[in-house]
Amino acid sequence: RGSTIIIGEVEEVSHKLVAGTNFFITINIGITSDPTCKANEVDGFVTYKKCGDLENLGKANMGVVWQGWMEEQWRWYTFEDVKGPPLKEKYWDLPYDPFF
Repeated sequence: RGSTIIIGEVEEVSHKLVAGTNFFITINIGITSDPTCKANEVDGFVTYKKCGDLENLGKANMGVVWQGWMEEQWRWYTFEDVKGPPLKEKYWDLPYDPFF
């Protein structure tokens, strides 16, 4: 709360068709409380191009599943810190796996 999510460039996206569509995303992402970034945010997000706090920008792998017939169509199911400041335990510790 009170922080801004820095969104960097998406490095890779792949997908796999199963019971829905799994998307595997490698993205540069971070969390900042820098006032310059906060001033440029939109709905809590700011592009790295408008935020000078690049030391808080790291790389993460994310997994999301789309199941269009379900009430909750989009669900995160994995988040892995690759490098940079750790985000998973503090921000994205997901309590469930939608496949089990």
